[in-house]
Amino acid sequence: MPNGAPSHGVVRASQNLTPAPPGGWDWFMFQFYQNDKISKDGEVQITVSALHTIGNERFYFQSGSRPADVMKADFVGKYIDEKNNVTNLTGEMQIYEWVQVNFSPNPEIFPPTNTWYPAKYGFMIDGNIDIPDALKMFTVTPLIQSGPIDGGLINTGQTGFFGNGLQYTEGGVIVTDSYGVEIGRGFAEGTNWADCTKGIVNLAGLPVNDQTLGFLKAPNVSLIMKICSLLKVTFGKAELEQILSEAKGL
Repeated sequence: MPNGAPSHGVVRASQNLTPAPPGGWDWFMFQFYQNDKISKDGEVQITVSALHTIGNERFYFQSGSRPADVMKADFVGKYIDEKNNVTNLTGEMQIYEWVQVNFSPNPEIFPPTNTWYPAKYGFMIDGNIDIPDALKMFTVTPLIQSGPIDGGLINTGQTGFFGNGLQYTEGGVIVTDSYGVEIGRGFAEGTNWADCTKGIVNLAGLPVNDQTLGFLKAPNVSLIMKICSLLKVTFGKAELEQILSEAKGL
């Protein structure tokens, strides 16, 4: 996730030495049908998440031509069997179909972003994990990719806007196996795919210009600041290690 604003100077210094990730995520939950290949005794479920990364920045904020490559991202998650036993999952998510969202429910307040959003996902779970073979590779397709308006069709991508101007995508999905057979249903959520800074500034009642847009961007870390941060971390190594050891989730 993006860097926060820690109170400890040595932690802030350490963040200056590491590029901040772009922020945002894709999160999913799937419920699979009961059958001989998946489960004979009840429904099973999977939930996974893939955080946005610096390596995939070329796929985010895309409002021009359609992304040419397949986006690949590592994910983590859990498999829950029919008896509520949990198995940790790792694997790779691929996005190989896209929809350019050109719709807004209120264009004057929330300008259309014309952003390319995922239209189909592929999931490949690492082979050494003990789950049914039928669930180690599957495809996920959003239920809605376009909708009617004024007698025609517009692309929605199951997107909406938060009150602060940020756009998100979320909604129901269909899960199919490697043969195209439906094996379950689920829910997909994605954040920070679209650049909404102009809309956010406009909602704040400010003029949209380089200065106001700059309010929403992290300042660049100068060479001098990096050198000072390196010295701070070097001489404060023990303090940094103690803080991190006491921090929950780290």
